[in-house]
Amino acid sequence: MTLVDRPDSWADRICTVTGIDYDRIRDFRDPDYQDYSDQFIGDYVTLLENFIESYRIDFPFQDGRDTAVISLRDDIDDVRIPCALPVNNVLLATDALDAEVVGTDGAALWQPAGCAEPTPGAEGCIARRRLSLELAELPFADWEGGFDDARAFEITFAPEGGPGTSTLFTPDSTLVQVTPPLDPGRYRVSWYGRTPDLAGALEVRGASLTASSVAAEPTTTGWTRYHFIFDVPRAQALTVHWVPPDPFATTPQAYVVAAPMLESLGDAVDGPSAAALTPASHPPTPYAGTDEFGLHVVAACEDTTGVEFRRSEWRRRCQELCTEGYDRSCEAGVTYCYYETTFTVEPEAIASGRFLRRAGFPRGNFNYRIESIGVNFPGTASRVCEGSGHPSTCYSNGSIPYSILHVGSHAVINHLGQSDYLAPIFPGRLEDARGLASERYLTNPLSSADRTLMQDYMNRELRGRPLPGQYVIRVWDAPGVNFEGIEDVQIVLDYRYWTRQE
Repeated sequence: MTLVDRPDSWADRICTVTGIDYDRIRDFRDPDYQDYSDQFIGDYVTLLENFIESYRIDFPFQDGRDTAVISLRDDIDDVRIPCALPVNNVLLATDALDAEVVGTDGAALWQPAGCAEPTPGAEGCIARRRLSLELAELPFADWEGGFDDARAFEITFAPEGGPGTSTLFTPDSTLVQVTPPLDPGRYRVSWYGRTPDLAGALEVRGASLTASSVAAEPTTTGWTRYHFIFDVPRAQALTVHWVPPDPFATTPQAYVVAAPMLESLGDAVDGPSAAALTPASHPPTPYAGTDEFGLHVVAACEDTTGVEFRRSEWRRRCQELCTEGYDRSCEAGVTYCYYETTFTVEPEAIASGRFLRRAGFPRGNFNYRIESIGVNFPGTASRVCEGSGHPSTCYSNGSIPYSILHVGSHAVINHLGQSDYLAPIFPGRLEDARGLASERYLTNPLSSADRTLMQDYMNRELRGRPLPGQYVIRVWDAPGVNFEGIEDVQIVLDYRYWTRQE
C-alpha cells in the first residue's frame, strides 16, 4: 500500500508488545537491558492511521447512505399463491382428458365421436383413465399448474374388442374437442406420448388447413414431445382428435399421453406455407395446462391477505426469559411464545444485483452496513383488544413487539467485489423492540406522515454491522397481538455503503 506495508506483516505485532518496565530501566546496575524501541503503542496507532489513509489513496471511495422499505413477504420470501391466468393454449381442460368436464354450452369438452349408436349389451367405445406418476416418470421436470399431482392419461380404443364385435367402436371413433372460433393465422399443436410412435395420435381438422410434418423430441424420462405447425386460412372452429393407431384393428388399442397444447404463433414463425416448414427448428413453448375456461392455475399471484405468508414462512416457538435474557437456560424463567422466520442476505446476491431488485437497492457499491432498522406490520386487526382486562391501555398501544437476531457468517464486500473476508463479530440482537401496527403500507420514499410514524420505531442496536448474514425475526405473541391479522412485515432499513471513485 502507498503509506504502509501490508497489514498482515505487522497487524499481530501488538500481541507481542510487553510494555516498558521503567523501574528496571532506572536500575543502572542491571546488565540485561532490553531494547524497547518497538514498544511504543503510538507507533502502532500510526500504522493504523497510515493504513486508513493508504486505503483511501489506493482504493478511493465515498460514503453513501440510503433507505430501503423491504417487504418480507414479497421481496425476501417471494410468496405467491395459486391463481388462474390466461395462457396461450387454445385447448380447454387439458388436464382432464378422463373427465366429463363441460364447457359454457353445457357439452363435454372432451367427448367420444364417431362411435356406433348405443345398443343393449354393447361394450364401450373409448375408455379413459388417469395415471398417477412418480417424479422420475414425469414428461418434463417443471410440472406446474394443473399438473400438480403429476397426471397423465391412458386412452383405450375398443376396450373390449374391435370392429365387428359387440362394441360401439368404429373406424371413425375418436376423442375430440371443438375449439372456439380461431382467427386466420399460424398455429402449433403439441403433446407428450409415452407409448412408442405416437406421431399420428393427435389430428387437427378444419377447412383448407395446411400443415407441416410432425417433429418428435425425446425427453430423458422416456417420453416424446410431438409437435407440428399448421395454417388456418380463414376464421373457423377446429376439431382436435385423439385417434386410434389403427382404426381397423380387431383388438383393444391403448396409449399414454399428456399435456396437449394448441398455441397461436402470430408472427413468431415466418414462412410462405406451414407445409414448407421444419417443425424441429421451431420447438413449442413450455406446456401450460388449462381448465374449462382456458385459464392456467399457477402460483404467481400476490398473497394480499398474507395467508400463505403466515402458513409457509413462520413457525410458532416458545422460550424462557431468564435474568440474563432470552436464549438462556434457567429453572425459574418465565416462558414467552413467538412466531419466527429466518432469511439470509447473501453477499453474492448483493454483488450481482439480485438482492432487493423490486424494492430498489443501490447496486454496484460495496461495504454495505446497517445504520438503523425499524419494522412495520401491515394488516387488518393485527391488534385485537376484545376481552382485554385493560381495554383502554390495549387500544392505546399501536405497536407489536418483535426481536431480530443477526447471526451466521458476516461477509464484507470489499473494493474489488470480493466477499471472502468474514468479520469476526458477535451475534447482533435487537430484543423486544416495538414495531408499528397502524394497518397501513409504507411507501418508498417515505411520505412525511410515514416518516413521522416510523421515527420513534427506528432502532440503532445493529448499527455498523455488515448487511450480509442470517436474520431471525420473532414476533412476540403478546397480549393484544393478533398474528393472523398480519398481512406482511415491512423492514425499514437505513444503511450506508461505499461508492468507488475511480
